[in-house]
Amino acid sequence: MENIANIIDQLVQVKRMISRLNEKKTLLEAEILAQAEQDLKNTKYKTVHYDGTMGDRVTATKAASVKVIYPSYLVSIFGDAYKDVVKEETNYKLSEPAKRMMAGLYLNEYSELSIEDVLRDIEAPPEKKELLKKKIKGQRFATDKKNLMDIAGLDEKNAEIFAYFAAEAAVWNDFLKLMAVNGKNDPASIDRALELIDSAVMVDESTKIAVEVRDA
Repeated sequence: MENIANIIDQLVQVKRMISRLNEKKTLLEAEILAQAEQDLKNTKYKTVHYDGTMGDRVTATKAASVKVIYPSYLVSIFGDAYKDVVKEETNYKLSEPAKRMMAGLYLNEYSELSIEDVLRDIEAPPEKKELLKKKIKGQRFATDKKNLMDIAGLDEKNAEIFAYFAAEAAVWNDFLKLMAVNGKNDPASIDRALELIDSAVMVDESTKIAVEVRDA
């Protein structure tokens, strides 16, 4: 049996190597994040891809986190839908659809269009456009992107563009549905609700990266 002291020496050496590799990993990720922040700056894009020389890929994605600042405003914002989308605890938690809507409105990442308006600009046969109307929801970017590529035959870049537009349209459509449920879909009420949202929450954006390693 190998001497326990030698085993300890090897273990310590491995831990030191892991520590050095983690430090290197942190530095490399920081460089990618800095580049991603620059490439995504002043664009509507939330995702950017970088490819290595061996077929590996890194995807940087910007995500928004919603923090409730004035919970008392939430009742005015959501009205009759309050109990459906807000979970009352020590901290107020919004449902995922409500988070998407609030973040989009707060960050002005919405368009006053319907998803059907967005899809109208896609060149595709009528039957495929009808299928797109059923499949594209503006809720899950990756799913919408895949459907746009598979159904409409768009390349990755154009599929991402239309998926972003669909997401922005979904934010506004969800907001209008909320206002209609509360019987407050007149322009003055809509403007007031948008003002309340700006005061009720704070949205922070951060960028995360995911590494796709090519099979050897």
